[in-house]
Amino acid sequence: MFLHVGGDRMVPLTGLVAILDAGVLTESPETRQMYLRLRSEGAVNPVDAYWRRSLLVTDEGITESTVASLTLYGRWQRIACKWGTGPASSALHDII
Repeated sequence: MFLHVGGDRMVPLTGLVAILDAGVLTESPETRQMYLRLRSEGAVNPVDAYWRRSLLVTDEGITESTVASLTLYGRWQRIACKWGTGPASSALHDII
């Protein structure tokens, strides 16, 4: 299963670790440092910073999205519940 994250971008649900609001890049120095390191290693699938609203952390890196984190969380929740892997049994527990 895949989560549509805006535009032509899809993220596999099996590798999804977290859905973060893009604001964490300005609020958390540790998260910003991790983000910059991954970006320098080519592990960030970026969008224009002006339009960036959320970050999806996966096993393979970070995918930026123009869709709000709460909207993405709702999409994930609907897919997970439909396929019997609801929020209680998933590895994705929180949204920031």
